[in-house]
Amino acid sequence: MIITFDDITEELTDDELKLVQPLLNGLKLRTAANPVKAPAIVKGMNAYAEANGLIKISEVRLRKLVNFIRTNSIAPVIATSKGYYMSTDDNEIRVQIESLKQRARSILSCANGLEKFLK
Repeated sequence: MIITFDDITEELTDDELKLVQPLLNGLKLRTAANPVKAPAIVKGMNAYAEANGLIKISEVRLRKLVNFIRTNSIAPVIATSKGYYMSTDDNEIRVQIESLKQRARSILSCANGLEKFLK
């Protein structure tokens, strides 16, 4: 859980964990040529959730699901400005890893800048 973002970064619920496999099933159909944007995924996942008596998710919780999938090495989910897809292409995975590292460095730079305001 991340401080000041507790409500959206809390661990996945049992209902949300039940959405991992349906999410993977959908992402397996997508490639770099036909990625799917988060709003479309959330709409589809929420239709599935409603039909199966599960909790609906937001785009924030979708990102938490993707984080869970990646962190636990379940599947190579790629996210770009064009949307989400799965890939087993080494180069696409390397590019995604570098993108994640660049974002992490950017966040760290922000934190370092804010620290300069502390006495």
